[in-house]
Amino acid sequence: MSYIKISFIDLLVSLSLIGSALLIIYLEKIKLEKDILIGALRAFLQLLLIGCILKIIFDLNKWYLILTLVSIMILIAGYDALRRVKKRIPYAYLIVAGALTLSAGITLFLVLGLVLKVKPWFTPQYLIPIAGMIIGNSMSAASLALDRLLSEVKLRRYEIEAALSLGAGFYQASHFALKEAFRAALIPTLNTMMIVGVVQLPGMMTGQIIAGANPQDAVRYQILVMYMILSASTLTTFLTLRCSSMQIFTKFHQLKEEYILEN
Repeated sequence: MSYIKISFIDLLVSLSLIGSALLIIYLEKIKLEKDILIGALRAFLQLLLIGCILKIIFDLNKWYLILTLVSIMILIAGYDALRRVKKRIPYAYLIVAGALTLSAGITLFLVLGLVLKVKPWFTPQYLIPIAGMIIGNSMSAASLALDRLLSEVKLRRYEIEAALSLGAGFYQASHFALKEAFRAALIPTLNTMMIVGVVQLPGMMTGQIIAGANPQDAVRYQILVMYMILSASTLTTFLTLRCSSMQIFTKFHQLKEEYILEN
């Protein structure tokens, strides 16, 4: 199988795809033209920039540069995870960034060290893309978990306060809210696992096949990717919810007023 390179001219031709989307948005008067143009431009510039950075890092192959890039990815992901959460939780950024760091570290150790047996462990060809998939999906799970937790706490306010008045601790009183938040955070990952290979051919598998890899080898990698994403997302969600739930109650196990008032 041959590999087809994409030139800058080909990329310019691909702009017709954006044009068709813009035409539909304009005709339907949805008023998303600006967002689409900004998104397309940002994606173009960001991907070209990261391509240049990765080329330099791959050539230098220094572990400290690779870990610096992964750390930057985690810091940005922590910020982005909180961007869509309506109310701020104390230490939320530290909680999410810490959860992402721990889950990514454990998952990378298992995948690179025990499954793929990569040597040296910091080989950028494996560490950077795998870390990116782990962090990106875990970030989405953390964001969904926090947003749903705050919604459930407001919805179940009287139920939680009744449990607290009867002597329950904050974790016991908010257990149902935590369960719903946990479930909501993992639904996208579980839905993808249910249809992968039947309805959807995921990006990593498709990329490898286009690049000329054996489809059976690409499938094995994709199975590994799905399992590691589920594991990392679950651990990130668990740590985020456990630590965040402590911040919405006072030291006297009372629900803080700002999390039950209307926006």
